[in-house]
Order: sequence, then C-alpha cells, then structure tokens
Amino acid sequence: MKQRVMLPMLLVLALPMACTTTTPEPKPSPPPPEIIPPPPPTVSLGNKSHYAMCNGQVRDMADVLRPIVSALEAQKIPYNRSAPQEWRDCSGNFLRLSSAVAAACPDAESELTAPAGVRPYVKGGNNVVQFNVPYRSSRAVAKWYADRGRLTPIYYDDAPGVADIPQDLLDHRNLIRPGAVVWFSRGRPVSTLGLEQLFAAPSTPNNINHMATVTEVTRDPNGNVIQYKMYHGHGKEEKGTPASVTTKQYFEFPASMSRSGPYPPLGYWSQRIVAVGTLLPPVTSAPVP
Repeated sequence: MKQRVMLPMLLVLALPMACTTTTPEPKPSPPPPEIIPPPPPTVSLGNKSHYAMCNGQVRDMADVLRPIVSALEAQKIPYNRSAPQEWRDCSGNFLRLSSAVAAACPDAESELTAPAGVRPYVKGGNNVVQFNVPYRSSRAVAKWYADRGRLTPIYYDDAPGVADIPQDLLDHRNLIRPGAVVWFSRGRPVSTLGLEQLFAAPSTPNNINHMATVTEVTRDPNGNVIQYKMYHGHGKEEKGTPASVTTKQYFEFPASMSRSGPYPPLGYWSQRIVAVGTLLPPVTSAPVP
C-alpha cells in the first residue's frame, strides 16, 4: 500500500523537472563580410586610383588592370595601322584592353567600347577580330566617352608654348590615375573651339592623335601627379613595336631628356595631353572633381 501512495508523488515531482529545460539563446549572426578593397567615400583628388563596380564588388582599377595589361604585353602585339581589323594601333589596343575588362567585369560590359571575347593576338595567325565596333579610332572612342559624361577636356588657351602649363592641366592632372583614359594631340586645343575640334578628322588641327590607359602614377609630397605609366599601342609600323606600358610621361621632364625637347607637361613626347576620361564609371558619392 505504501508503494501505491508514493508512485503518484514521484510523478508529480518529476513534472516540474521536465519543464525546467530552456531553449539556448540564439548566437548573434556574424557581421557581413567587408568589401575588399573598401571604396573611398568620394572620388577626390587625393585618391590613388579610380574605383568601379566589377562583378558586384567595388574594385580598385589598378588591381583590375594589372593582370590584364600583363597578359596583353605577353602577346607582343606589334603596332600596325594598315590592318585595322586586327586592332593593333593605339585605339585597337585600347579596344583589346576594354574587351578584357568586359570579360573580367561582365556587369560593366555596357560601359565599355568593346565586348568581351576578343581572341588573343598570335604571331602569324589569323588575328582579324571577330567583332565590328563603331568606335574604331581614338577620336571616335573619345566622343563615345564624352557623350556619356566621362571625358574632361584640357584646353591650352593660356599656354601658347609647348612646355607651358595651362590652368586646365593644373586643375585636372590628378584625375590621371589607374583606370583613367588619356588622349593626346599634336595641336593646341583652345576652349573657344570646344570638344568638336578633338573629334575632327586626322587632317584637322588640334584633333586627337593618340590614346592610352593609365596603369600607375607617381605623386609629389603634395599629392599632385608628376609622372604616370600607361598601356598603349605605339611606335612605328615598320618596326612593329609591341604594345606595352611606357613610363616617360612627366610633369617636368628630366634634364637628360631636355636635349630633344621641349616637351609638353604630362604629354606623350611632343603631343599635348588634351583629355582625361574614366575607363569605367567611377564609384563616388560626389561629382568627380
């Protein structure tokens, strides 16, 4: 009889013990991964590179261009203007680079003048490019960028001499950074003639004659660009100079080069720099200065 009395008591005592089990508090979710490299808050004169969207991330254009330019240089694409469908002159090499950027950043292809998929150059092979694009000259490419608000002209109203420094260049030289596109002219563009003089036919004074893509810059202690490197097709056709990165673009040319000068500041040998653009739309929370 004692067992019959105790059994219900044990059951009653056991019930509260079963209810004391508690659900563990959920662990806090880990913070979202940080974008690497983080985008600068604005595209300011002090930024060392242009930043752009690439594969859904904000990328430093120096990092985007480095492997692309290395691969293009390895192809040793000889300079040639007589075979325009092979894309071996200055604008052709720019289109090849643009195609490679489109392949690396497919979400940005519409912001470039060439689609992804251009075959690498092969010496002795069939190097006719399988695409036709309407922007086949350096002038046509410049107009394409200007129409999209991504080209800044540099005029020489106040710089009549070859080595004179116009105020426009002082105002805009720090836009020259990795991811910038630069254009050059043998003439002296002035503001009264506007942008159209840059896009005019080759026989027209002040028109664009050459172009390149900036890969690296050197700055003075105040943060101003004093030298830069650029990838481009260049040289003489008869020599077949391979497209490459050149380094002798100076704000003040060294004395060792002055014997064959004078040269325009930040120009390409005797050609003045007349416009700066952005290969891809820069990521910014403020207008480009």
